[in-house]
Amino acid sequence: KAQNAFAKIQEESRMSKKNSDNIRRGFFKSQAAAAAAIVAAVLVGGGAVYAAVAHYGLLDFTRNSHEEIPQEAEQFIEKDISTASEGAENDLYDCTVLEALCDSETIMIVYEVSAKERNEYLFIPEDAIPDDNMSDWTNYSNQTARDYANANNLTIVNIGGGISNIEELGISVESLRFQSVSDDVMDIYVRCGKESDESNLNVECTATACFQNASSMDDIIRKTLSFSLEDKTNANVMHYHPDKSDGNIDIPIADVQVTQTELGTYIDVTYSVDNMESIDYALRIKDGERTLDTRGGGVEVRSDGSLGGQYIVDRQELGDTLTFEAFDIEDKGTTLGTITATIE
Repeated sequence: KAQNAFAKIQEESRMSKKNSDNIRRGFFKSQAAAAAAIVAAVLVGGGAVYAAVAHYGLLDFTRNSHEEIPQEAEQFIEKDISTASEGAENDLYDCTVLEALCDSETIMIVYEVSAKERNEYLFIPEDAIPDDNMSDWTNYSNQTARDYANANNLTIVNIGGGISNIEELGISVESLRFQSVSDDVMDIYVRCGKESDESNLNVECTATACFQNASSMDDIIRKTLSFSLEDKTNANVMHYHPDKSDGNIDIPIADVQVTQTELGTYIDVTYSVDNMESIDYALRIKDGERTLDTRGGGVEVRSDGSLGGQYIVDRQELGDTLTFEAFDIEDKGTTLGTITATIE
C-alpha cells in the first residue's frame, strides 16, 4: 500500500507541472562519457591513481550525443553561478547550479542535489522505482536500487525538479537527464527550447525530494534557486519565403525562419492555419539533394496563438532553397506533397 501511495504521488507530481505532457525524462546512459567524467587517471611513479571528478558538466551530459555542444559554443558556458534561494530551508539536501548555457533558442543547465547528512541516503531519479537497475543512472553499480540500499543501509529518496518559470520563458518542451555522482549526490541536466526574446534571463530552477513512505504531495520537499543567465552568442536570422505546394496535399507553410548561433541551427516553421488536426503529417527537410538530420519538429501552439514547429540541426550553413516534404508518419517512404522556400 505504501508503494502504491508513492506511485500515486509520483503521478500527481508529474501532472502538477505545467505542460507535463511535454517533459521528457531520461537517464545518462553514455557509460563511456560517464567514465571519462567521473574518473581521472593521474600517473604517479609509473602507476595510476584514480580520483573522482567533482561533478558532471554540460559537456559530459552532451558528449557523443545529438545534443553535443559545438566547440565554438563552449566559451559561453557559465560556471560559478550566483543564485538566490526561495522557500524554507530543509534538513535533507542542498542544491547548486553548476553550469548553464543559452542562446536565442535554447537553455541548458546542470544542477546538483547533495545530501546534507552523508552516507545516509540513496538518491534515485524522480521517475525511478526501487526495483530499477542503478546502471541506468550510475556507473558504479548494476544492482537494483532496493538491493543496493539494503546492502548499504541507505534510505531511498527520489530526486527531481526542472525549470519552474516555464511560462515566463516561453518553454513548451523540457528534457531532463539524471546521473549520480555518488550515492547521495545527483546531477540533473535540463535542456529546453524557449520563445522569450530577452537576452538576459531570470531562470528559476526547482529541486524536489520525496521519500518512499510519502503519503501526499505535501511530503515533497522543494527548493527553488533563481539566477541570471545571459545569451552571449551571436544570432544570424534569415527568412525563407514559401512557394506553392506541389503534390496530393497542400502544405500551409506561411513563413520559414532560420536562426544560426554558435550552439546550433534552428529552422522555425509557421503555418497559415489554426487547426492543429489539419496537419496530420510530418515534415522532412532537404537542403538541395541532402536530407537534413533534424530533431524536434511537430506542431505546437505558440505564445502568440499561431501554429508552428522548430526543427534543430547541427550547426551548419544552409543553402538558398529549402524543400519541405510531407509524409505519413506510419509510412515514411511515401511523400504526400512538397513545398520549397527561398531565402529572401
